[in-house]
Amino acid sequence: PQMYQLEDGGRSIEIGKLNNIIEARADEIVMNVCNQIGLSGYEDKLLGGLIITGGGANLKGIDTLLAKKSGIDKIRIARTTSQSIQDSLGVILNKGTQNTIIGLAMAGTENCCSAEVHASQKPTVAEPVQPMDMFKEDEDLKAQEAAALAAKKEKEEEQRKKEAAKKAASKPNKIKPWFTKTVEKFTKEIFTDDDLN
Repeated sequence: PQMYQLEDGGRSIEIGKLNNIIEARADEIVMNVCNQIGLSGYEDKLLGGLIITGGGANLKGIDTLLAKKSGIDKIRIARTTSQSIQDSLGVILNKGTQNTIIGLAMAGTENCCSAEVHASQKPTVAEPVQPMDMFKEDEDLKAQEAAALAAKKEKEEEQRKKEAAKKAASKPNKIKPWFTKTVEKFTKEIFTDDDLN
């Protein structure tokens, strides 16, 4: 039988056994997802379908299995995030395995560095919490931020110039009507209607 060498070095497993283990685990995960959809009460309301993400979404055929078990035809896979995250240490992987934490970080609206307020405490007006700069020592990020701000200012300046040019072009030219009226006046004084016909 064909063997698969594990990444830890010395161990190996038959490919057939590995496939059976992966298939059973994928089936278990998909059935749990289907059960959670049923419990949520949204089973008949998912007109747009489902989007799966994370490391498990990279499993070949997972979308087909989910469609078969759930009865939902529209299954899409989000393998990467729409946000661009830069990481100089190579810790953040762009393979979908960290999409959940990236999504939570991008959608975060609460400052996790602030002190907790217990229900027993009387509400007080607190000083605004200054966000913590986790990357204050990172010169590469500072340079990228400066470049991004410069590019943004340049783009805003270009937009302002375009709008000014558009506004100037849309203003009626006051010289032309005066000139036209003056020429018409002199023309009428110099020529008769018969001369013009």
